Amino acid sequence: MISNLIKKIKENTEIFIGPPADIVCINRLSERMDKLGLPKITDELIEFYKDINGLLFNGIEIFSYTNDIIEPQSNHELRNIYDFNRSISFGKDWHNTYKFLFIGKSDEELYAVNNVGSKFCIVAREDFAIYHMHSSFSELLYQVLIERNAISRLSENDKNSLFQGKLKDILLNEIINEINVVQKIPVSIIDLELNEDLTGQLIGKETHHVIKTILKVEVIDHLVLWSYNNSEPYKFSLKKYLNENEINQLKHIEKNT
Repeated sequence: MISNLIKKIKENTEIFIGPPADIVCINRLSERMDKLGLPKITDELIEFYKDINGLLFNGIEIFSYTNDIIEPQSNHELRNIYDFNRSISFGKDWHNTYKFLFIGKSDEELYAVNNVGSKFCIVAREDFAIYHMHSSFSELLYQVLIERNAISRLSENDKNSLFQGKLKDILLNEIINEINVVQKIPVSIIDLELNEDLTGQLIGKETHHVIKTILKVEVIDHLVLWSYNNSEPYKFSLKKYLNENEINQLKHIEKNT
């Protein structure tokens, strides 16, 4: 959870964190982003901003949401998330082309929210190629901070909380794409119920009718096979969403739930 990660960040006095501003500033930020046609600020990022108004450590920068946030030793002023995204999209329809809301950067990478499915991505600064994709801001921030020895590793219980429910989120994203985009079936997918044995129900809505179908899922190595109402199984690779360590972590959690 983001609260556990914030505690870890605050334990390291070498990490510069900007003082939080009034919640009104965050609400205004969301409204201004919406006017730019950019992805919305996620609830998790809002929770982060309530405690930390931008972050700077060893080349890692998470953008602030107000101006004049300055790291005193280097006199470096953190980029304002609104101003940075406005400069990127100004005169070029970047947000429609790449569907990114940029939330931070390093020397070689940008940290972003992908407008499709609200996935948090680490992308190349030159061509916007995606290096890694995460289901939450916590996971992305945890990865970049651990790589630079900025924080100590979370306990297994805390770390598991970052990954719990990930398979369900990924599966729901794939099912929505298959049914609505590929097959173009006019059904709004509401949710799915997934039991410990990876059986459950897919819940959708067609006009005013709620539809529930039988769902079966199987995970083999990095491949996920799923079917509904005894259909031929569809499959996708977890490598599309996760790196190898995350796949192993996910498999470990699913085995022990």
